[in-house]
Amino acid sequence: MKQDIHLLGGVMRKCQGIYWEHYSIDIVSKLTLSSLSLSIYRMKYYDECNWPIHIPNQNEDNFIRRGYYGGHTDAFKPIGSNLFYYDVNSLYPFVMKEYPMPGGVPVWHGNLNGKDLDSIFGFIEAYVVCPKTIKKPFLPYRDQNDTLIFPTGEFIGVYYSEELKYARDLGYTVIPNLRLPFFEKMESPFRDFVSDLFQNRLEAKKKGNDALSYVYKLIMNTLYGRFGINPKSTITEICSEERYFDLIRHSDLIFGDRLSETYYIVSYHINTGKSTDYWVPPKNVAVQLAAAITASARIYMYPFISREDCYYTDTDSVVLGHQLPSDVISSSDLGKFKLEDEIKMGLFLAPKSY
Repeated sequence: MKQDIHLLGGVMRKCQGIYWEHYSIDIVSKLTLSSLSLSIYRMKYYDECNWPIHIPNQNEDNFIRRGYYGGHTDAFKPIGSNLFYYDVNSLYPFVMKEYPMPGGVPVWHGNLNGKDLDSIFGFIEAYVVCPKTIKKPFLPYRDQNDTLIFPTGEFIGVYYSEELKYARDLGYTVIPNLRLPFFEKMESPFRDFVSDLFQNRLEAKKKGNDALSYVYKLIMNTLYGRFGINPKSTITEICSEERYFDLIRHSDLIFGDRLSETYYIVSYHINTGKSTDYWVPPKNVAVQLAAAITASARIYMYPFISREDCYYTDTDSVVLGHQLPSDVISSSDLGKFKLEDEIKMGLFLAPKSY
């Protein structure tokens, strides 16, 4: 164990040196990779004058978060031979660079008379019908167990406007409900961030500097998730008796224990949505960006997922029965596919189980 600690310490010191040399940031001051990536973005690329990022209030966050779904993971065919496993080069960074993003301050609309779906940009609560003729449904849905599924049939959910337009073109019926926040459709604020980091990563790879290449990859891939952090979190603190009884009355208390005559240790949830008095979300949480990025990524992947010869998919990868055309293949181009492996025999039992 002592040797393991020395090795880990050496790795961390090397990592600290790289970040300090290239960005003048001490990694000890950051708790997570995503917060480190956000600091680099704000320091070098964020244009607050021309592209200010809106931080949603409690109502906006709660509504938009209902439309924040993850990647599509599914097993379509249980068994196959002579298959091809493809992976997208940096799917989320590619989407962050190439797709428009919701900008400005959202404007809530309660009257949709005279507005069609194509004139809307933002997040929509909609009644949706997926016909059973669609063999591989596109829109996600969270069931009563909070499991993400991709169903046929009728359901109501909150979705990014662009994925509803895409679903409509696939044959879905989409009827917007009365409540929705509109955003301004803007060119992505992440174009230079992604372009620079991806180019720097390629150059580091050419020089054989795997450590630096990995650093650039981490910075590039972890930024989007920082905007989608769930405000609901757990706090543990040592407090006075007065504070302890206040938390019992006003918070979602997990446990509390007396340490001495004057101090208690308590653990509780914050930002549960039960009271507006205790809404203290993490700084720089802009869930509309994270939701737009993951939705746009599902749009990008669907033409490959919906192929008849698709056996399995997991967010940014597909297992196919036939090779992809050469114009979408590259081991170095952002957003293109690289052939990870050729599979002699594949068994696909369920999502994440193969």
